[in-house]
Amino acid sequence: MKNGILLASFALMAAHAADVSEIAFTRSEGSFPAHTSSGGTAHLRSMHSMLAVHSLDGTPYQDELVVLFDPASGKYLWDHDIVMREDEGSAKNFASRITTFNSALYADKDGIAWFAFAGWNLMVRHSSGEARSLEDAYDQALHGLQAHWLDHLERKGEFVKRSEVWKLVPEDFARGPVPDIKWPLPAPAIENVTRSGSEWVLNIRGRWLAKLMVDKNFEATSFERIPDPGGSADLNTP
Repeated sequence: MKNGILLASFALMAAHAADVSEIAFTRSEGSFPAHTSSGGTAHLRSMHSMLAVHSLDGTPYQDELVVLFDPASGKYLWDHDIVMREDEGSAKNFASRITTFNSALYADKDGIAWFAFAGWNLMVRHSSGEARSLEDAYDQALHGLQAHWLDHLERKGEFVKRSEVWKLVPEDFARGPVPDIKWPLPAPAIENVTRSGSEWVLNIRGRWLAKLMVDKNFEATSFERIPDPGGSADLNTP
């Protein structure tokens, strides 16, 4: 009976595994700024590489892996994505995604959060994973992918939450800074991220500046127009 259970367990593990290995000479380090609870900026260390993946059916892929590590707290977050054929060997997709106008990082003692708008849906990746160093965090992420490839292919990293912000946003907020523009902006810009108790506060910009409240489960709960330090404080003026 025990042997049967063990064999079933090994079979289940194998079904979720894949041959995942780092491609030589593709590992690189960098850093990205992150908002903090004090209102200042943390500098997260990053490690990036390309991975060769052979699934159980023999299909070859290349995968991009990025790991973000906060030296102040020892927390880390990672994500990965299969790359297009034309980007194999040299993809830098995560660097552009993290630094674009509709994306922002936040770091504190509880972990790292990555907020990004996909259209008018807020996507949040959050992790409270701990590591001794950036190298340790990278090894943990890589080993997790090797052991549970299919699970991570479906989950896309540590934790991804999708919130339908468009349901809270007035239509004219999405029309851009010029009133006579009729088409919507592709996404709002994230200008600041802070925390208030268990809630997150995102300052986002469309046609004007607004405060978006996000609860502890990363669901957007309220939207409110706020005075713009760089423009008119009259909330009745677009």
